[in-house]
Amino acid sequence: MNELSKEKTMTIKEVAEIFGVSVETITAKIRELFPGKMKPGKTTYLNEIEVTAIKLNSVKKYEPETDLEMLLLQKKLDIWKDEKIKLLTKQKEVAENQVKLLVHDFNKVYTTTEISKELNLKSAQELNNILYSKKIQYKQNGTWVLYSDYSDQGYTSIKETVLDSGKIVYDRLWTGIGRQFILNLFVSEQPSINFVIDK
Repeated sequence: MNELSKEKTMTIKEVAEIFGVSVETITAKIRELFPGKMKPGKTTYLNEIEVTAIKLNSVKKYEPETDLEMLLLQKKLDIWKDEKIKLLTKQKEVAENQVKLLVHDFNKVYTTTEISKELNLKSAQELNNILYSKKIQYKQNGTWVLYSDYSDQGYTSIKETVLDSGKIVYDRLWTGIGRQFILNLFVSEQPSINFVIDK
């Protein structure tokens, strides 16, 4: 005869009486913790481990009274702690990524093409047309210029290039603040598909 066959068992009614709850409460807890344990037409017997598990999962507060209760409670606490650490680690990673995004090389400048790729747009032209449709910029003498509401926010930087021919070309680049401003436009809404096509 093995050790399990010698162990003390209790009926659902006995467990309910000890815990001061209804038979239905214990029955529901058994179905939750030990699916398939109860068989129609047969008396269900619970061993010490099962009774302890029901007690540990009870809504009532209690103090562990036996070594087994303490061990099972410790196991439950270890599982909870592991899950909490995983959750906190994930939240920390998300927060760190958000901070990295906010402080992403604010000393660096970006082309419209670079930002459009970051947003998975087809081209710089598509991004320029979106900014135009949002009344952020307009075209003047073939160059995109920010409207006055945005022109003094430090969003852009002008790069002057002297060509071999002596001609001076001015390229507009986006600052880190400007890049973040554009990215934020896409956070809460999707860009409209009815853009004015740049000619």
